[in-house]
Amino acid sequence: MTFRSMGVIRSAAAAVLLTVAACSGGGDDHDGGGPIINAENAIDVAGLAVNALDTAPSLGELLADLVVGRIANEPFPPCITVTVTPGLPVAAGHVFAIAFNDCVDEKGLMRGAATATVAGVTGDPAGAAYTLDLHVSALDFTMSETTVTAHVTGALRCEREASAGIVSHHAEAEPGTPLVLALTAGGATAELRLTAYSVHSEATLAGGATLTTGGDTATFTITGIDGALSVAVTGSIAWIEPDPPGTGELTVTAADGTRVAVHLASGGAVNLAVDDDADGQVEANVPTVWDFLY
Repeated sequence: MTFRSMGVIRSAAAAVLLTVAACSGGGDDHDGGGPIINAENAIDVAGLAVNALDTAPSLGELLADLVVGRIANEPFPPCITVTVTPGLPVAAGHVFAIAFNDCVDEKGLMRGAATATVAGVTGDPAGAAYTLDLHVSALDFTMSETTVTAHVTGALRCEREASAGIVSHHAEAEPGTPLVLALTAGGATAELRLTAYSVHSEATLAGGATLTTGGDTATFTITGIDGALSVAVTGSIAWIEPDPPGTGELTVTAADGTRVAVHLASGGAVNLAVDDDADGQVEANVPTVWDFLY
């Protein structure tokens, strides 16, 4: 069990804080005096969108790892407890209580709890081919490291499918309950609130990764930006480690109708096409690279 997703969430928290500081750092871009999305903040907004898309699947992956580990009777570190009611073998309706009791790794500390209810299962999650549908509630995690603390609360739904060396996750919102990241670093604070999302991710044994799939969507609010941002993915963002993604497209639309279209190309190159007056036309193209977004 690697808990890769724990690191992903920490990285997302740091990235969100940095971009919020940039978006809120002056001018009239987000205080009602100008377009919400423009050429100056397009990189920051695109990075926020990518990290928002990744947050729920990464968290779902972490919780699914723990549930599957308990089903397979894998050993957990002493700081992690996972109990199941009414007991194994697993079936729909079984409830897993997950707790992190001040777990420390090379990057920091994690504490908190969540409840994962099995909404459906086929095959054997202890084996290589199965599906597992989890509804996660009472989510209350805090992840801290030297400079960043992320407090995650709320609920989500996550379906995992494993087959032939491919593991995929579909994370979607629990109706009526947002997924919230409250972030602090020094004197800076921010809140990322995911209110609606449906995101599909995938990983392969050969090192392939898909962060999001064409047709995925997300709606979120973030400190420093007026109104909600809506994300629509039109082309899957995928790559094979250690290379960056070479394809992928998504569009981020703000409450005032301004938008940025994100186009990924080979070698990690990215072009951001900005419509800063909501007329449906591109007023500026901003070149950047994948490493500035994720």
